[in-house]
Amino acid sequence: MKEFALVLGMWTYTGEEWVLGRQDVLKEEYHQEQCEFSSYEEMKGKDNGNKYFKVIVQCYPVSCTDKETC
Repeated sequence: MKEFALVLGMWTYTGEEWVLGRQDVLKEEYHQEQCEFSSYEEMKGKDNGNKYFKVIVQCYPVSCTDKETC
């Protein structure tokens, strides 16, 4: 079974485009369902009210580590 990592991306808006400012990966590995549930629970109902900053929580297969595309 594939293992997944929970990735948190912090984005800023320059006024013209969204730019990834920082990205962190949690050290635990999850099954896909666990990862997707965790990312949904983390993000549901979250609106920081700042139109120039957002956090996106996503799941990626661990096999994609250090790859440009997956």
